[in-house]
Amino acid sequence: MKKKSKVQKRQVNNSNDLNWKPVDDDYDLGSGDGIFYGLEEIDGVEVQTEGGGVSFLVADSTDLENEIKDETRVVKGKNNSSDIKTKSSKKEEQLSGFSHLESSAGAQVEVEIESLGSWPSLDPAILGALKSVGYENPTKIQQECIPTVLDGKDLIGKAATGSGKTLAYGLPIIEAFLAKPDTPVALIIAPTRELAHQIKDHMNAIISKAVTEHTSGVVALTGGLAIQKQLRLLENNPVAIVGTPGRLLQVLEQMPGTKRNVYTAISTIVLDEADRLVQSNSFEELGNILDILGRGKHQTLVFSATFEPDLWSQLAKGKRRRSLDIRQVLQEKLGLNKNARFIDVDPEQTVAENIVQSVIECPAMEKDSYLYYFGLLYPGKTIVFVNSVDAVKRIVPLLKELKLEAFGVHSDMMQKQRLRSLERFAATKSSVLVATDVAARGLDIPKVDHVVHYHLPRTADMYVHRSGRTARAGARGVSVVLCSPDEVRPLAGLQKLVSTQLKEFTVDLTVLARLKERVLLAKRIADANSSKAHKGKANGWLDQAAEDLGIDLSDSERELIMGNKKVSTQSDSDTRVLRAELESLLSRKVAPNRKYLTAGTFNMAQAMLAQPDAVVPGKAIVSALDELAPRKKSKK
Repeated sequence: MKKKSKVQKRQVNNSNDLNWKPVDDDYDLGSGDGIFYGLEEIDGVEVQTEGGGVSFLVADSTDLENEIKDETRVVKGKNNSSDIKTKSSKKEEQLSGFSHLESSAGAQVEVEIESLGSWPSLDPAILGALKSVGYENPTKIQQECIPTVLDGKDLIGKAATGSGKTLAYGLPIIEAFLAKPDTPVALIIAPTRELAHQIKDHMNAIISKAVTEHTSGVVALTGGLAIQKQLRLLENNPVAIVGTPGRLLQVLEQMPGTKRNVYTAISTIVLDEADRLVQSNSFEELGNILDILGRGKHQTLVFSATFEPDLWSQLAKGKRRRSLDIRQVLQEKLGLNKNARFIDVDPEQTVAENIVQSVIECPAMEKDSYLYYFGLLYPGKTIVFVNSVDAVKRIVPLLKELKLEAFGVHSDMMQKQRLRSLERFAATKSSVLVATDVAARGLDIPKVDHVVHYHLPRTADMYVHRSGRTARAGARGVSVVLCSPDEVRPLAGLQKLVSTQLKEFTVDLTVLARLKERVLLAKRIADANSSKAHKGKANGWLDQAAEDLGIDLSDSERELIMGNKKVSTQSDSDTRVLRAELESLLSRKVAPNRKYLTAGTFNMAQAMLAQPDAVVPGKAIVSALDELAPRKKSKK
């Protein structure tokens, strides 16, 4: 039987007098074009009609909050110890079996002691939220960093990508907000828009289950999205603000002094993927942000997967690499405390140990064929990294013609387009994301099976970040370098820098040869479509200019103006013929070129019956991980 609500309600006649609130930052009703951004909502309101008029019954906010707090939240988690501390300064409460605890959020939490894992001292509401989203136990970086951050000390944290650095600082930030839920706790600075929104999503997944107070959670301030909406979210009691240096500086400089004081009072500043901030020359903007907030007045946390002296020496101008002390550089530039703790959970390791690193040696002009071979024979979520925007624009249509689901992400795309591509890729079970290094830093896309380096990365630390897109959260993954002859020497230097030896990935050259005809046809079709699109754009510009001038252009005049460049010599009918030929090839199984299905020692018909789903009849269906597993020596 449902308990009758004791909340008192009052009547309101004008809808403008209601307490409207902006909806969540990611709410767009599936439109994809931002048409619903700025939508507002309201809770606890009943609509009543009387005599043809409309009025509203509104719950008293104080009564409603009290009713919510009276309800007990039940959380089942896992813990090996027999006590839980709600905060370092609170007395430890001895517990056994089930026990009721009062969380800092004001709600009573029922906790099953055996199921809270070995998490450091955190509020029971946070422990329950961790359990509900599937985090049983902390990673090494979380285990080491959380107590230090809770104690208010400055910290430099180094761990491989995918090791859980976000929650290593995110959980203590949420803990601090639970203790004082009326002011923002932290400012988190990230090098890219995508990473900023990912941090927001990770932390809000915990906040939504652990915090009962009204809050907009973690608010992201990044370019590419409307600044007005982002500013409105700051009015709704955020837990923390995460953003890119440029947009954060813009917001702080435009903010009135009275509102800015709220943010100068924050307790913690976090630099995530700090090495990328150095690479992108964002430290000048960062310095301006710190000047506004007060340098050295806050707890400072610096996290990254790499701390290469060659990179950080750019920040310490005039200092030699050998004499470089990264802590000293950070003290001078950020006001980091000289007693800041340096935590390196994997001092001898740069790439996560659960990533199997490999290499495929191939001619530079045949990389497309090798990429198709890998994508066809080893389905799953694959991120392909390239060194140019043009490469993304060329490879994505090629893979689509070959019937591989493919998406692209590069710096020339609008922010909403990039986020939409990432969302669509993340939602698939098997697809390819072709990306420039804009996607290599910090992004946590679930269940990525493979990373393919189509082009060798320009730096060792970029190789680390690229490879770290797979094998997240304790899973295993594969990193493959497509190495052309002119990349052999740079690859040898890279292996030395990351202290690893890449395994050779075996390619069946017979199968590869059968795939080359498909790739050649797909290239011709994709190139024709691209040329046609460019021709259409060029002609559109030329026609508009001619119309504005009131003149008619002949074909010869068009060629003269366009530099006598022939965009494409392939007709639409030629393209249709090529596509029909390609589709015929794609509909067939890949097998040795034999006249009869049962000819020779290989019986293809029997193989097709035995493995109807196999791309290559007679070839065992294995994952890329299995392909790289050590072979057992056969006994003679």
